[in-house]
Amino acid sequence: MLALESPALLFFASGVLLQVTVLRYGEWNLYAPAFVGYALSIWLALVVVFFLVSTPHEAISAALSATKTTWSGIAGIVASMTIYRLFLHRLTTFPGPLGAKVSSWWASTLHGKNWKFYEGMAALHAAHGDYVRIGMSPNVVLEPLDTGPNQCRLQRPMRFPLRTLLP
Repeated sequence: MLALESPALLFFASGVLLQVTVLRYGEWNLYAPAFVGYALSIWLALVVVFFLVSTPHEAISAALSATKTTWSGIAGIVASMTIYRLFLHRLTTFPGPLGAKVSSWWASTLHGKNWKFYEGMAALHAAHGDYVRIGMSPNVVLEPLDTGPNQCRLQRPMRFPLRTLLP
């Protein structure tokens, strides 16, 4: 069997399966430290397994094989997530920068450049129109529909008021 001969391929397929069946649903951002811990635990377990399975017990070879296998699983998750967000996500049809469709880090870098997020949003609206996708789920509308008087008591003065389409 090819999967048993190549554990990296098996872990890549497992990463894809994990993303498609579990990680696609819900918010997993808060669990990132736990995922790092899981990946390190899996790596350590693989080092031990590869060390015990190898005929001349070589620790460096076992560590390299475990690293390759662990990163294959992580690559499977990232590849599956990227393909889903670019081609299969329900907001695929909305225009916006490619980086914004793949990750929310894009908006963070835009905000971190000069701390004037609204200027970057104005440039995006000038380039893409009234509806702009700025992350994996949020969209920004330049001029939202008039829904009557604002019920909010606290209003912050903004040059470009931003509202998301999805809650």
